[in-house]
Amino acid sequence: MSGITDYSTDIKNANTKFTTNLADFKEAYVEYYKNTESTTEESEYNTAKSNLIDSIKDIFSLKEKIMSGTDSLNAKIEKLEKLEDQIKEEEKKINGLTDKYNSVRGDTSTLMFGDSKNTYNLQYTSNIILFIGILILMRTFYTSMKK
Repeated sequence: MSGITDYSTDIKNANTKFTTNLADFKEAYVEYYKNTESTTEESEYNTAKSNLIDSIKDIFSLKEKIMSGTDSLNAKIEKLEKLEDQIKEEEKKINGLTDKYNSVRGDTSTLMFGDSKNTYNLQYTSNIILFIGILILMRTFYTSMKK
């Protein structure tokens, strides 16, 4: 992003130039219309008039520079607002996915407890089956040895 341009000195200079040229124009206008046959008064009037017109042109060009600067800033602000909206939408998606994941998977400590409980039950069942199998094998071995 480019830096912000400070137009305050340009505005002060244009204001000073315009005020000075306007005062000169007023004075030359009064003097010229008091004595319309004088060529020096006419040339002073024309010079003051052209200086006033030049200062008005400077003011309008300064106004255009300021307006173009604000237009570009407004466009940049609009882009930033669009990016902010996109980020908010993506954040909502991520939060939704996180909530969905948590609801499917549950709490990790609960999952670990459930897994260990399942493992314990499986081992307990296999131990009982193994014990019953050993008892049946011993009985079979005992009965076969008794004959």
